[in-house]
Formats: sequence, structure tokens, C-alpha cells
Amino acid sequence: MKRTLVWIPLLSLGLLYLGAVNQSTVAQPSRPRVTELRRNLRDLNLSAEQLRQLQQIRHRKQEELLDRTLELRTARRQLRELLVSDAPESEVEAQFQRVQRLAQEVNASRFEAVLEMRQVLSPEQRQQLLQAIEDLLPL
Repeated sequence: MKRTLVWIPLLSLGLLYLGAVNQSTVAQPSRPRVTELRRNLRDLNLSAEQLRQLQQIRHRKQEELLDRTLELRTARRQLRELLVSDAPESEVEAQFQRVQRLAQEVNASRFEAVLEMRQVLSPEQRQQLLQAIEDLLPL
């Protein structure tokens, strides 16, 4: 059961590894690609301790990111509403700055998770992960 759950943070790690930090500007991989990547991740031969550590990081960051991501979505919706309203430009600009700040915080938190996950993997496992992702998601 653990092996099937750990691919999610590793997929995130892989996408960030390739520079796909901003989710809103990057197309999500198709289902067949995700399935193939999941198969390739099994080849990393993660130890029970590595799986445990990755799961801990995933759960901790998931909770942290959920609130921040919801706040970002709300801020973006508010910005869209302000853009079509008669609100003063200063109010629209202030909301835009808020959206930018929240997006930066979300991306920084995701990157922190990637750095933590990176420390769990051996250099060989990191290389295998990168190769698997590059095979599936060519730049």
C-alpha cells in the first residue's frame, strides 16, 4: 500500500526537478504517462525507511499547502472580480500583488518539500527519477 502512495510526492519532485514549479502554467501529464511514471518509480527500490520519510514529508506539506492553495484560489477569484468591476486601479493592483505573494509562497513551500524529498533519495535514485521523468515528459 505504501508503495502506491509514495509516487505522488515523487511525481511532484520530478515535475519540480524539471522546472515545472508553477502549476497554473504547466500542463499536467496525461494519465498513461502518470501510470508509466508510477511503474518507473517502483524501479527506484526505495527502502521502507525512505518510504516512511517520504510519506511524512508528503503529509506534513500537504496540510501546509492546502490552506495556502485555497487562499491563493480565493485571491485569484477576487482579482478576476475586481478586474471586471469599477474598482479603482490601486485596489486591483493591491490584489494583484497579494496574488503574486501567495503564489510565491505556495511555490516556495513546494520547493521546500522537493528539497526535503531530495535528501531522502540517494544520488543514484535521483538520477533514475530524473531519467524516468525525462523519458516521459521530454522538454
